[in-house]
Amino acid sequence: MIDTTTIQGEEASVASSSTTGTASIGRRYLPHHLLYHNSVPNSPPDSTTLASQRRKDQLIVVARNMESLLEKRASTSAGTNSDEKSLSSLEKRRRLAQLQNAHDDTDADISRDPHAATIKEETTTEVALGMTITASHHHHGTRSRDSPLDTTITVKTCFGAPPSHIENAKTANEEDDDVPGLITDSCHKRQGSSLICKLLFEELQKEEPKSVARAAEKLGSIFKHGNPQECSQAVSLGGHSVLISAMKKWSQHEPIVLHCSHAIFRMIGTYTKRCGGDNDSQNDDDEEDEDRFDLIEGFLVAGALEVLVNALRNFPRSSEVQLFGMGALGNLLGAGMAAALVSDTSRQAAREFVEEHYGVSLLVTIMTRFAHKPKVQEFGCWIVARLARMRRFHGILKREALVAVSTAVQNNPKSATINKQASSFMASIFRLRPASEEQGGRQG
Repeated sequence: MIDTTTIQGEEASVASSSTTGTASIGRRYLPHHLLYHNSVPNSPPDSTTLASQRRKDQLIVVARNMESLLEKRASTSAGTNSDEKSLSSLEKRRRLAQLQNAHDDTDADISRDPHAATIKEETTTEVALGMTITASHHHHGTRSRDSPLDTTITVKTCFGAPPSHIENAKTANEEDDDVPGLITDSCHKRQGSSLICKLLFEELQKEEPKSVARAAEKLGSIFKHGNPQECSQAVSLGGHSVLISAMKKWSQHEPIVLHCSHAIFRMIGTYTKRCGGDNDSQNDDDEEDEDRFDLIEGFLVAGALEVLVNALRNFPRSSEVQLFGMGALGNLLGAGMAAALVSDTSRQAAREFVEEHYGVSLLVTIMTRFAHKPKVQEFGCWIVARLARMRRFHGILKREALVAVSTAVQNNPKSATINKQASSFMASIFRLRPASEEQGGRQG
């Protein structure tokens, strides 16, 4: 930590900033020519020179005292900087005040010459452990023992790791960014992801439900209004797994389930420069969908499908949970992706959703319950249109979903998105166009 202490007159202030490194440990005194650069060879020193030299001698004492203190602390730290950090601001203030008192005693017998011009002298001393002492002398007229002297002393110390660790410090930090396990260290080096990191690994881990819900809500807002880079950082930190874990832990807490579902929905959409839920979020020709493969598979491996289905079943009366739960499900099942781009993992998830979780019946129930919620109808049509691309689901979709889709179109005649998805659904189940398995040669 770099500590800068400026003492002027009887006032003292201490300011601290972040660690920047350290210099090697060892004694470095002022060169002889710096100590006596104002003296004239072979001539008797006048009072000005004596006063200036005395001031510099005092600075040497300051430097040596500080150097001795720091060397003692460094020798007991056994290669670490923990002892340097333990030196509190109060101790630094007290020690520097003592040094200032010593200088005040030296200046006690110097008086003022009001008719003289102001002269400024500055001496800079660099000592061990990167400590720099700068003294600025302001005095009036020709310096003499009786002339006034106003002095400002600035002491800058640089506390850091021992020299043996300096060479490898940067390399180690750079390597940490590539190690998945070092989440906390790497995230604090990225200013853009520090908030996301805090929310994921501090706020979401708390035992207070309100704090967890607020963190999930903030993440959803970041992913909605943020940029793809922020979503990418969250994914690289394992944020998708953290969200799923929070939903599992708090499966009966509606606000947490709601905001986590929203965050998952937005994360997948924004990850590919798309805002899921907008009218173009169901675009089948988006060439950037390939970027979603790894993210979607990561969610599915973490158990997102089961968690989202349980969320829809646990809060059947919450239109918001149903809305964002369906939106997240649609993204996971590849509902907004071109048929040729849907991964095998998403296809397998679709089979599990329909055959193991009775997903079509669940969707129809939600669409019927919230028949006058256009967004719910939109996402319902969006998902069944995706499922209709697989021939093995045509029978159950005709039996259970056909009426719900027709009702959605009747209730929302001005919704271009609902009409588009309904048309895609009808074309698939009535074989007005080939199903995706026939196009790609894959069997459902």
